Amino acid sequence: MKILTIALVLGHSLSVFGSPSFSLNAIENDSLPPITVVKDTIDAAPVEDAGDLSDFDSQFEGEKKTFVFEWHIGSNRLLKNNFSDASAMEHVNDWLSVENRLLFSQKRRLGGHASLFQLQTGLGFSSTVFSFNNERTISKDILGGTGTGLFPIFNMNTVWSSNWRYTHLNAPIMLHLDLSPKGTFNDGLNLGVGLEGRMRIRSSAAYRGHDMDNDDYKRRVQSGFNTHLFNYAILAQCGYNQIKATLRLEQKHFFKDGTFKQDVILGSLCLGYSW
Repeated sequence: MKILTIALVLGHSLSVFGSPSFSLNAIENDSLPPITVVKDTIDAAPVEDAGDLSDFDSQFEGEKKTFVFEWHIGSNRLLKNNFSDASAMEHVNDWLSVENRLLFSQKRRLGGHASLFQLQTGLGFSSTVFSFNNERTISKDILGGTGTGLFPIFNMNTVWSSNWRYTHLNAPIMLHLDLSPKGTFNDGLNLGVGLEGRMRIRSSAAYRGHDMDNDDYKRRVQSGFNTHLFNYAILAQCGYNQIKATLRLEQKHFFKDGTFKQDVILGSLCLGYSW
């Protein structure tokens, strides 16, 4: 009954006021402007790995220093104070008197990686050989004195070879002007000067041949022959790329004062290769 009454009232209202001014029609989605959903995104560049940066730094640092191995071979001589040959050189075979040097060292740029100046320090070994002719050998005074000289070899029918081998430990330090391209070593003109300390390790003289009975005979004498245990030298070097020419002049007399007939120094000129 209540529902019928409400329906009659609504119908009467519509008849009095008329139809509504607008109709509620379904609103199509296409009649509205498109809605764009904006999503905030941040595209960040990948961050360099800390390890990669450290590798770059180490590579940059590596351009400032390098390990260097050198081999030198050349001629050695006994010189007077005015750098002329000592009289003892008349008994020396120049072609067979050689010096061999091996050097393990490090070159480090002074300043940045583009610096032209390098400091080289290292440790090496040298073998100095004097080959004697005229059937001579080095010996302490055969008459019992304290001197050293180049004396004739007695009681031998023939002498095939006679030499003196002198081995020492070297510790050089050199300053180089290196015109290699930036960040490289041994790749251009190189000029260097420096000092070298050395210590005698071994010294021995030997000769061999036929004795008076024509039997093979060999004799070796191990002695310092009155040379200084320690000495030092000045170094001068000129090189291009990996080829080096090095002049070495000891500054202290080779033999102890008053033990050799002349005050002599040891000098050498060597050609070397650097790795």
